[in-house]
Amino acid sequence: MSTHPLEEILHPQSIAVVGASAGIVARGFDWVSYLSESGFKGKIYPVNPKYAEIRGLKAYPSLREVPGPVDYVISVAPASAVLNILEDSAPKGV
Repeated sequence: MSTHPLEEILHPQSIAVVGASAGIVARGFDWVSYLSESGFKGKIYPVNPKYAEIRGLKAYPSLREVPGPVDYVISVAPASAVLNILEDSAPKGV
């Protein structure tokens, strides 16, 4: 059975939030909270080198260090980080 080309976007099994934050007023905190509380059943990978953990989830210093595949990346990092995020996304298959 083949899958739809947009399957990973429409029904991701894992989402990385690059720029995730432990600060409750930060957009990166909002995304991790929303995914955690919305019933998303896949893996959530907070990515930020400043934190070891965000909302009880292990945080990763970079997208390259996330174990396993990543279906979807949400970036709340500064615009100056976009090129690095794109370069880190390619090896993950995003």
